[in-house]
Amino acid sequence: MASNAWSEKILHLLRRMNNFYSAGNQPLCHTFSSTTRNCFYRAVFAGSSRSSCCRFEIDGAQVGWIPPHVSALLTRHADVFLPSQEGAVSLCPSLDCYERRSEAVNEVLETFRTESSLKCLRGWRDEKYNVKPRFCDVPLMWMERAATSLFGVKRYGVHINGYTVSDSGEIHLWLARRSITKQTYPGLLDNMVAGGLAAGVGIKYTLIKECEEEACIPADITMKAHPVSTELLHSSVMEQQQ
Repeated sequence: MASNAWSEKILHLLRRMNNFYSAGNQPLCHTFSSTTRNCFYRAVFAGSSRSSCCRFEIDGAQVGWIPPHVSALLTRHADVFLPSQEGAVSLCPSLDCYERRSEAVNEVLETFRTESSLKCLRGWRDEKYNVKPRFCDVPLMWMERAATSLFGVKRYGVHINGYTVSDSGEIHLWLARRSITKQTYPGLLDNMVAGGLAAGVGIKYTLIKECEEEACIPADITMKAHPVSTELLHSSVMEQQQ
């Protein structure tokens, strides 16, 4: 019984944190039978919202997903966004470089921000995030951090876990509690340190900066951190409108 209760909690967490893609496109360990995989997918990824979204493409490369209510707003800015074609929204061809794309899209976002119709833009941060198909690709433009969720743009960050080991071998994990004034998830528990990768900033710099700012960890200790893994989540968050 205890095992079943734990499994239900894990499935609930997965539904919340990785709920965007449909079952057919999610990887799962090949050692499971096809029947087991299909049951797992139906349980975890039921109700995917991807089918209702348009691809966001720049210069022929997909960089995100745009939900219907955002696509509708973009039609008012035909000088920046082309009408949806074959399930994709693209930028106008005249926006043919990094800076032109970035500035044009930012003007649209500033308009949306003034209108206050999109809740996420109330948390405007004046932080630039690069927009690109993959982490290793050359960025195609930058976008205000608070707006990236509207376009389903991949965001990258550094998450640091810290732990101690007692003389008896017990492991104790350091946890942080987010400030109550944070734009996102205020007051909730978090990694010891975490920070997003802003445009033009690397992993190492972000690691040192965030450790100093969030946990008062000096650089000489921070430099002892080592990479462990990469986690990828695709989460669909309903944008509340006024």
